[in-house]
Amino acid sequence: MTEKEYRKLDAINYSTLSRLNNSPVGLNAPSEQTSFFTMGSLVDCLCTTPDEYYNKYYVSTVAMPSDAMVEYCKALVETNDPQAAWTASGLKSDPAVPPKSSKDGLSKYDKEGKGYYNDLIAGKGKEVISFEQHTQANMLTTILEQNKFTGKYFNKQTNLFQVALEWEYMGKSCKSLLDIVDIDNELKTIRPVDLKTTGKSVFTFMRSYIDYKYYLQASFYTAALKFALKYDDRFIAYENYTVLPFQFIVIETNYKNPPHIFEVDEQDILVGEKGGKINGRDYSIKGFKELIEDLEYHRNNNQWEYKSEIYANDGIISINSLKSKEIEIVT
Repeated sequence: MTEKEYRKLDAINYSTLSRLNNSPVGLNAPSEQTSFFTMGSLVDCLCTTPDEYYNKYYVSTVAMPSDAMVEYCKALVETNDPQAAWTASGLKSDPAVPPKSSKDGLSKYDKEGKGYYNDLIAGKGKEVISFEQHTQANMLTTILEQNKFTGKYFNKQTNLFQVALEWEYMGKSCKSLLDIVDIDNELKTIRPVDLKTTGKSVFTFMRSYIDYKYYLQASFYTAALKFALKYDDRFIAYENYTVLPFQFIVIETNYKNPPHIFEVDEQDILVGEKGGKINGRDYSIKGFKELIEDLEYHRNNNQWEYKSEIYANDGIISINSLKSKEIEIVT
């Protein structure tokens, strides 16, 4: 299965379950595309499928215009209508009309946007990135591939990259796209690995692990790989291999600290599937098993304003955060 086929596949994935856990309201809203996520995608591609890089991305060599001008240029490419593009951009004045103060008769679009617009046309069908983004992504890739701890994960001779898996759980169709499947043919082990970039210190990853529910991803992807070892013909050679604990490779975009490897404990994998509690926090979290059940509820009932348990409790949320403590009275 190609990545394009994977994207079109109508099946449950980690991203859907994570967003559902936050709120069913925004589940069907498009994901926001930010420079942070773009950098992660660039590094993923360069590290795992470098031959696809220039098929996916077009490197612009012009100075990136303002965000509003970027929107104007994108809308102009889509509509070929300067007036509609102006409306979509949010710019106060028409960027295609030279201001009265202009001594050279050039408009804001001529000065700031035209070069970027031309690159959008040249790179149509691809994501247009800046030369600075391209340079940074290549630097991060070099660091990962040359690091004494992380370099071995990018061995193209033994490991698999961008592995699209279609699998089943509780009779439901699921899908997972694994960045890296790390294989040791001598020890007969196999391990799912995910690559993360962060604009923060690598030492704050444990907070992100909870906040972004990466424990769900680790558990969901581990289940996907175990299913593949049993039922996917591509993995027949590895069916007797031992599945090692899931790992995250995390690299900072500012290069301050070297990349680090975080290994997910078996207990976290279990909680990621079945649910449990976060250490030090007195409330329950859902595993992907319960979230799949929730998703089924929302789809069957077409109810998306509240979480399923709130509908089940007639809109009431129970609070039970405090614990009683008996006090011994000394006389």
